[in-house]
Amino acid sequence: MTTGAARVRTVPLVVVGDKEKMTQKRGSQMIVLLIILLVVWLVLAVVGFAFKGLLWLAIIGLILFVATAIIGFVRRAARRRT
Repeated sequence: MTTGAARVRTVPLVVVGDKEKMTQKRGSQMIVLLIILLVVWLVLAVVGFAFKGLLWLAIIGLILFVATAIIGFVRRAARRRT
């Protein structure tokens, strides 16, 4: 009769050729991660430059708007005097 103990079969975790494959897989994963991070950096850099450029355009537009308004009021006041 058997005592009910099950036979456990052990399997080696790493076979001789698998270590190189795992190292290559990790290396390719790191390259993919690096490429993704570079693309994200490039997108954020372009958005940052565009935002900063739009900010400067808004400041210049505001200055020109105020200058035009001042010139308009001065000329209008000068016409009324004459």
